[in-house]
Amino acid sequence: MNLNERDLSPQVLKTIPPKTARMYQVLPIKEIGGILQVALVDPLTPARLDELNFVLKRDFQLVVADPDKVQKCIEKFYAEGKPVGTAFRSC
Repeated sequence: MNLNERDLSPQVLKTIPPKTARMYQVLPIKEIGGILQVALVDPLTPARLDELNFVLKRDFQLVVADPDKVQKCIEKFYAEGKPVGTAFRSC
């Protein structure tokens, strides 16, 4: 998924608390039919997916995105001391 071409809504960003997003390096992309699509900095770690499943307590679908871009988006949208969703244009 190309995050450069995607606007992330504040509502979707707020589905994952900032501390959780930073800790698990996860970025919510969009919600479709109650399933949250997320991108991870390190999507190939099975333990991370299990932990995220436990923490989110909801159905989610992993989407493929450039890990560097996911990290940049997390830093932008979930900066400490900044309200989530204050900047929601593409990364």
